[in-house]
Amino acid sequence: MPYPTGTDLFGRTTYDQVEIDVNPELLQQIAALTGGAYYPATGKESLESGLRSVLDSLEKSKIYEASGSTHYDESYARFFLPAAIFGLLGLALRGSRLNGAP
Repeated sequence: MPYPTGTDLFGRTTYDQVEIDVNPELLQQIAALTGGAYYPATGKESLESGLRSVLDSLEKSKIYEASGSTHYDESYARFFLPAAIFGLLGLALRGSRLNGAP
């Protein structure tokens, strides 16, 4: 398993292959005490099957029920035209004689 061991001259993280010891009996005890479940994941297939069984056991519920549409009044549209007019007026006055007027 790759494990970060430091950084190289360019600031990138360096990794070394490290063997990590796992105590499956302890993990099973922890799962039993906490009400969880122990799924050994020694490869991609066992990880996928463990995750699939966990996801299948979860309660399936709707996240969002559409009971109608919600109408939002976007108030920025009311201020866009006056702001655009004042912005163009400011650009026009910047190039005119009124540039330095207080």
